[in-house]
Amino acid sequence: MKKICISNRWMGILLPLIFVSYYLSGQSSIQNEIKEHLHYLASPELQGRYPGTHGDSLAADFIAQQFQSLRLKPLFHNYYQPFEFIAGAEIGDDNLCIISGDTLELFKDFVPLFLSSDGRVNATTSILPADSVKSLQHNIKPNQWLALLLNSQEPGQREIFSYASVAESQKAAGIILIAEFDSLRKINPKQRKQLARGNYRASIPVVLIDKSVWDRKRVKSAPFTIEAKTSVKPITVKTQNVVGYLPGQVSPGKYLIVGAHYDHLGFGGINSGSRMPESHEIHPGADDNASGTVTIIQLAKYFSTQKPDLSIVFIAFGVEEQGLVGSRKFLEELPIPTDSILVMLNFDMVGRMEEKTLYLSGVGTANLFPELIQKQKTDITIVTSNAGSGPSDHATFFNAKIPVLYFNTGIHTDYHTPGDSPEKINYEGMKAIVQHASQLVTAIMENHKLITFDPNAEPNQQSNQTNLKITLGIMPDVVGGNNNGLKVLGVNPGGIAAKLELQKGDLITNINGSNVKNIYDYMNALQYLDRGQVIHITIIRNGVEKVLLTQL
Repeated sequence: MKKICISNRWMGILLPLIFVSYYLSGQSSIQNEIKEHLHYLASPELQGRYPGTHGDSLAADFIAQQFQSLRLKPLFHNYYQPFEFIAGAEIGDDNLCIISGDTLELFKDFVPLFLSSDGRVNATTSILPADSVKSLQHNIKPNQWLALLLNSQEPGQREIFSYASVAESQKAAGIILIAEFDSLRKINPKQRKQLARGNYRASIPVVLIDKSVWDRKRVKSAPFTIEAKTSVKPITVKTQNVVGYLPGQVSPGKYLIVGAHYDHLGFGGINSGSRMPESHEIHPGADDNASGTVTIIQLAKYFSTQKPDLSIVFIAFGVEEQGLVGSRKFLEELPIPTDSILVMLNFDMVGRMEEKTLYLSGVGTANLFPELIQKQKTDITIVTSNAGSGPSDHATFFNAKIPVLYFNTGIHTDYHTPGDSPEKINYEGMKAIVQHASQLVTAIMENHKLITFDPNAEPNQQSNQTNLKITLGIMPDVVGGNNNGLKVLGVNPGGIAAKLELQKGDLITNINGSNVKNIYDYMNALQYLDRGQVIHITIIRNGVEKVLLTQL
């Protein structure tokens, strides 16, 4: 056999090449696995992963199987933390509404709403404009129906909550909302089930009557009587969080939480959170939040080979979209001391990286975070924000005085629509986030004794979101920015912003005299706007300041 000799000179060249080839092969494998896992979680088979559905169970089983294959230990009895929540309500056949002797037709003329109590009310009626009720400009008479005239189509869930709360506080016998039935109810008038985000249920009947029917049926001279019987049964759904952990080798009684919600919106619909509620289609939720779910699986895979100093809990939360229910349940039933949790890292919508940019919020919630983040070597741009609260599960932990970091690549026009699909994911960007996060988690563990919670991370804010009468119709950047304005990530067709020809990338710096530095300033500025008002909005576009004028 011919003997092959390789000189030391050539070995010095070949060995690094062999290592680089192996390294690149490993990176390619990671990216392929990310893609494979995400395609499954966002596949038609899982039907949008709505809590309590077969698709939700398939997703949970898949995550549990991944945890088991990586030899994570269950934190609870097994990998599942089961819980129940109220997903909405089902309308019974025995609902009744009679206006001055005329009986209305269920689903066509009227419908009781998801938060209505069961009962029968026969009372006279006070009719008021809706806006005056929210500001309590009129005294509401007790033991009467409160009929609210709305200027638009069927109100959103937050508006309904607000009206019902005011009516209850003023001891109204019941509340009637008068508005045009929305397009979905016209398409499917026999829809029995109504989705709801939140478990609130009123103590009085809440009925929606179509405006055209109201105008025909009601007696023009007041007072007149309305009799209604409401029968609304809450829909209780069983679902779960999926939880596993790696025991720490040095300090097993100290924990890091690495989390992401895995649920999404199913087929959409009224009150599902879909931005296209009239479209009964699968909402795949590839970015929101199959991307975060796959990321924590990859981090679990990495750290399962590293023997970490601290214990790391990996958790896929259920029912985030309906109000952070899963993360609240986790802390309520926590099998470890709350003060043993040092840091929580949350990955929500990390699949649509643009221009190699990652948004990282919560940097102000611990004293050492800015230094640790700055020291990490990465070729991606990290845009930081101090705020610890926000529209995802990390807010639950921040409220429990636990330092948090929130990873996000920004909102896009496919957010909460059927268009959030796997082929639009930046898989190379996701791989870069896994690499960066693994380095950061390691740095946190190495310096955990020096990390302390900072309760002053939140900017001073007063949320009036539920009382807004005017919205611009934009998708704002809720996590990024340098406190120098609010970046527009998308413009909704037909809204005020579209009328003003606002564009993606515009920076809003002032609304009608109120300076706008971030999402909180933006929300506060909107509360002072009213319909018919002439306002000016200052933006920066491509470095040039522009002032736009419009009538609302």
